Amino acid sequence: MRFFGRLCGFLLLVVLGSNPVLGANPGLDRIYPPGGMIGATREVHFYGNNLSDTVDLLFHEPGISLVTYEVVSDGDVRAVLNIPPETEIGSKPVRVRTKTGLSNFEYFCVGNLNEQIETEPNNTQDQAQSIDLHTTVDGIVENEDVDTFRFHLNQGQRLSVEAQALRLGNTLFDAKLKLLSPKGHEIAVVDDTDLVHQDAAFTHVAEETGEYSLIISEAAYGGSGSSYYRLHVGEFPRPVMATPLGGQTGATAEITWIGDPKAPVQVVTFPSTPGAEKETIYPKTDQGIAPTPLFFRSIPYNGVFEAEPNNENVQSTTGTVPGSFDGVLNEPGDVDWYHFVGKADQEYEFQVWGKRLGSPIDSVLQVYKPNGEELLGVDDAKGQDSYSRTRLPEDGVYHVRVTDHLSRGGAEFAYRVEITPNRPSIELEFLNNEFADLSLPQGNRALALLSARRTNIDGPIAIRVEGLQDGVTVQSSTIENGQEVIPLLFTANQEAPLSGAMLAVSGDLNSGDRTVPAVFNQKVVMVYGNNKTEFWTHYVRQPALAVTQPAPFHISARQPKVPVVRQGQMLLEITADRDDGFTSPIDLRVPWTPSGVGATSAQIAEGATQTTLTLDAKGNAALGMSQIAVLGKSGGIEVSSPLIDLEIQEPWVTFEVANVETEQGKPVEISAKVIHKATIEGEYSAQILGLPKGVTAENQSLSMGTEELKFLLHVAKDSPPNKTTGLFVRTILMDQGEEVLHQSGGGELRVYEPLPVQEGAEPTPTPVPEEKKEEPERKTRFPNS
Repeated sequence: MRFFGRLCGFLLLVVLGSNPVLGANPGLDRIYPPGGMIGATREVHFYGNNLSDTVDLLFHEPGISLVTYEVVSDGDVRAVLNIPPETEIGSKPVRVRTKTGLSNFEYFCVGNLNEQIETEPNNTQDQAQSIDLHTTVDGIVENEDVDTFRFHLNQGQRLSVEAQALRLGNTLFDAKLKLLSPKGHEIAVVDDTDLVHQDAAFTHVAEETGEYSLIISEAAYGGSGSSYYRLHVGEFPRPVMATPLGGQTGATAEITWIGDPKAPVQVVTFPSTPGAEKETIYPKTDQGIAPTPLFFRSIPYNGVFEAEPNNENVQSTTGTVPGSFDGVLNEPGDVDWYHFVGKADQEYEFQVWGKRLGSPIDSVLQVYKPNGEELLGVDDAKGQDSYSRTRLPEDGVYHVRVTDHLSRGGAEFAYRVEITPNRPSIELEFLNNEFADLSLPQGNRALALLSARRTNIDGPIAIRVEGLQDGVTVQSSTIENGQEVIPLLFTANQEAPLSGAMLAVSGDLNSGDRTVPAVFNQKVVMVYGNNKTEFWTHYVRQPALAVTQPAPFHISARQPKVPVVRQGQMLLEITADRDDGFTSPIDLRVPWTPSGVGATSAQIAEGATQTTLTLDAKGNAALGMSQIAVLGKSGGIEVSSPLIDLEIQEPWVTFEVANVETEQGKPVEISAKVIHKATIEGEYSAQILGLPKGVTAENQSLSMGTEELKFLLHVAKDSPPNKTTGLFVRTILMDQGEEVLHQSGGGELRVYEPLPVQEGAEPTPTPVPEEKKEEPERKTRFPNS
C-alpha cells in the first residue's frame, strides 16, 4: 500500500465566492523512469498532484541539476536532469517546488550502468526483450504481469542481478526473480534477500553458452501502475553480506565479501570521525561497482574477529572493552564465545549489529559474570538485534555468548557485538511533520516544532539554524533542561524571493568539560503495509524550506497579561488580517502546548476577523513559562501567528468540597473549604458546578477573608436518585484587567428516594435558607459562570 502523505494523494484548489484562488502543497506520487546513469542526462516525468505551478526541483544532495522542465498537466511535469560524472551512485531524494509549496520527496537513483526502458509485450520467453549485460532496466509490473528479458552468456561467465523495487520507496512491491537456462529450465529463483529486504539479488556462473532469460514479477503475481523497478544486470560484484561488519574510526580493514564467490577481499578505510549510525561501502572489482551498498559500523575502539574453534567458553576469543567482536555463525547450531577483563562499576552498552546491517541473524546475546552466573540475556531490543545497558558488578573475566534465536546459521550470518561506554547523544527532529519540510508564504510566518531526544545526558541545548534564504529569519531559543520541544518561528519578508533550501539544524549541549552535538535526524516513512507497518523508511538529515507566494491572510493571538493556573482555563483571542476580497473560513489549531495543557480548535467564520479558543490546564500541568503559537489554515495554505508567552502557575485559591447526602425534594447544605495560596484583592462570585439534573444552588461571595463557602442545594422532587461525584467550585479572579479562572473541588452528592412515611410520624421541617445579599453582576467571557 502506497502511503500518500499529501492528503491521500490529492488536494483541490479552492475558490470561494469572490475569494482569490488559494494554492496547496504539491504531492509527488512517483518519478519515472526512477533513475539515470552518471555522466549523462535523463528525461523523467514527475507524477503527482497540484504540479501546475511548478518552478523548480529541490535535491537533498548536491550533484544532480535540473536542465529544463515542462508542465504537461496538473499531475505531470516532464524534466531533463543532468547527472555529472562525479555524482555518487545511490538513491537521491528530490522534491518538486511550486509557487505554493513543496512536495514530499521521492528517490531518483543514480547508477553506473547503461539505462534501458522496459518495452511491452514481454510476458513470455518468446516475447523476451533483448538487453546487453551491464544494463539497468527501468520497468513497471502491472497486476499479474511478468517482464522477461534475454541476454547472452558464455560458459563460465559470471552474472550478477539485483532488483530495486521496495527500496525505491514508492509502494509495497515484493519483487521475485527467475533465471532460465538456454533450454528454458529454472536455474535460480530468488525472492527476498536479507540485505535488500523484500527485493532480490543473486550471482550465477553460467554452465553453458547461450541465451538466458531473466523474469521479474511481484512475488504473489500482484502489481500495479506504481509497481516500478530498476533491474540491474551485469558482472558487477553482488555480495549479500560481509565480515567484519565494521572497524575502528580512521583505520583500514580487509573486508571479506560473502555470497559472491568471485568478489575478492577489499581494503576499506573507515571515516576519521564518527558520522552516520551506519556507513555505506560499495563493493568494487575490475568488473564494476555494486548498484547498492553494504552497511558497516565505525566506532573509536579497537576490535577482534572470532578465532575458531570458539563454541565453548573455554575456547572463547579474547577481546577488550570498550571494543567490538566480529564473527559469523557459520552453520546451524553454531555458538560463538568471547571474553574480556572488566572492572567493577564500569557501565557499558552491549549491542549486536546484525539485522540492521542486512544479516539474516536474529541474535541472542548473553553475558556471564566471572563466577559463571548470567549477567544479562537479551533477544530482540533494536528490531531483531540485541541491546542492553548494564553495570559490571565486580572485577574479573566476563564471557559473551552469541547465538541465533532459532539456532540458524550459514555463511551470511555475520554479526558484530559492540561493548561501549554509555555514550551521550542528542537527536533533533520536526515534531508532527511527516516529510520534514515547511512552506513559508512571502510576508508571513510558518512554524516548526523542534523536538530533542537526549540519551545519557541532560542539560540545555543551544539551537542553530543555518542555510536560510535571503529575506528569511528564524526565531529560536534554547531547549532548556527537562524540556523536549520548542517552537521555531520562520518569517519571510515581502521581498524574500520564491526559493527552496535545505536547512542545517543543529545544536550543542555543554556539560562540564565536553560538548555534545545535537544532530538533526528525522525518520520519514515512505512505504507502509497493512496496519501502518513500516516497510521502508528514510532518515532526513536536513529539513527543507520553501518560500512561497503570499497568503491572503495573517493571524495573530493576543498576548495574555495573566497566567493560566493549574485546573484553570483561559480564552485566547485570535485575530485574522484578511486581504481585500478574501472571506473564506480559517481553521485554527494550537500545534503544541506544555505538558498537561490542552487547547481546543476553532474557526474564524466566513468574513469574520476574530474568535477565541480555550486553553485548559490540568492539575499536573508543567509550571513555568513557555511559548506557543496558533496556526491558521484556509484553502490548503497554513500560516502561523507570532509566538506568545504562556505562563502556568499554581492556583491562587483552591477549594475542598465536602460529601453530602439527601433525599429527593429535600434541600441540603454543602460546604467548600477555601485555601488561599496567594493574595487576592476584591470580592468575587463563586459557583458550584457538576450538580446533577434537578439540583441548583445560588452563587456565593468570595474574598481574601473567606475560609469556607456554604451552598444550599435545592433538590427537586424528581431529581434522579444517584451518586454524583466531582462537584467543584469555580471562580473568576481578576488581575491587570484580565480574568484568571480557578476551579477545584472533588465533592460528592448522594440523592436517595424518600423513605415511606410512618403513621403518626412528624414530618421533617424544611430548612429555611439564610437571606443572601445580592451580588453585583459582572460580565465574563466564560460560559456558565
